[in-house]
Formats: sequence, C-alpha cells, structure tokens
Amino acid sequence: MTPIFMTGTEWDTAVLIKRTDTIRASSGGVPGGRVVPVAAFFRVKNRRITGWLDVPVIP
Repeated sequence: MTPIFMTGTEWDTAVLIKRTDTIRASSGGVPGGRVVPVAAFFRVKNRRITGWLDVPVIP
C-alpha cells in the first residue's frame, strides 16, 4: 500500500491509498478469485487509526 495523498500533522492525519484486493469464494466460485481495485481512506489520531473506509473503484 502506497499513500496517494496524505495531509495533516503528526497527531491528526488523513490518508488516501489505492490497493488491489483478491476475493476468493469459500466454496466453489472462480478459481484464483476476483481482483477488485479499492480506494481506502483512513484517519490517524494520536498514532491510532480512528476511522477506515474502503470503496471499490469501478472503471
């Protein structure tokens, strides 16, 4: 995961990243899984993640 955008201070920071998840079915389904690009936004306050939001990126 590489930050695309980061702003804030040492004690209150907002981060936006892009990553790729692979979803695998627990039984049956597509062999190898399905690849889904995801944008994630999270906040860090006092060195702890206080909120997280994942959003699938639909081309």
